[in-house]
Amino acid sequence: MKKKKQNSSVLSSKEQRLYDRQIKGHAAGLEKQELIRQTKVAIVGLCGVGVTTARLLHNTGFGNLVMISNSLVNEDSLPSMTYLGWRDIGKHRCIAMHDRLASIHTDVSEKFEIYCTLPSPENVDKLFEGCQAVVDTCRGVESTVSILDYADAKDIPVMIAYGQGWKGFIATYAGANREILRNRIMQAYQNDEMCMCRRFCFGFLNSAIGSITVGHLTQLMWNMRNRESRLTEYDFQFGKVSSLLGE
Repeated sequence: MKKKKQNSSVLSSKEQRLYDRQIKGHAAGLEKQELIRQTKVAIVGLCGVGVTTARLLHNTGFGNLVMISNSLVNEDSLPSMTYLGWRDIGKHRCIAMHDRLASIHTDVSEKFEIYCTLPSPENVDKLFEGCQAVVDTCRGVESTVSILDYADAKDIPVMIAYGQGWKGFIATYAGANREILRNRIMQAYQNDEMCMCRRFCFGFLNSAIGSITVGHLTQLMWNMRNRESRLTEYDFQFGKVSSLLGE
């Protein structure tokens, strides 16, 4: 008598029910969701875009997140942080965000690491140990350079995403043209290309940038896993978020 083949998925039955729509929405849905589940992603900087992106990564099913930030939640930052509230004022942003995310799917196995600092040449090996991708929303030249140097050494992709006022910046640092990409990213820093209103980011803009970033990262990891040739063409996304919204 033949034994019934057991389900060898890395996803539990609860996780398969939780992400049922995502699994059914792609020809290789279960396999792709398993990849997402096993991918360790670090997100640097928990500003408005960073907080939103962290929540979207979590909702998408990335079950191994490293959150890195050296800032506290304060009253001035709350308008841009749609997932944090008054009770979080005074907490480190990474601790406050960890507490929020850990309380959502309490019956699903997840891993979180938090570091109340920013990347530097001295600590990147510790911060990003085992990571397959990094999302940088911090917008600090020194930390970004440290992240890009680490990504070059380990050959992992970096998504860079910022938003201020009504403008946004999204770059995919991967593929064969990293030197060109680095120059363009540094040029954007120097020219302050995405900034118009410096007071705070509006929630819908953060959501748009976060959604685009998570979508790009998910597809990029899938392309890399399957060694698809599109990887070398999937190097750079840059422009006003308003144009991505169809305005």
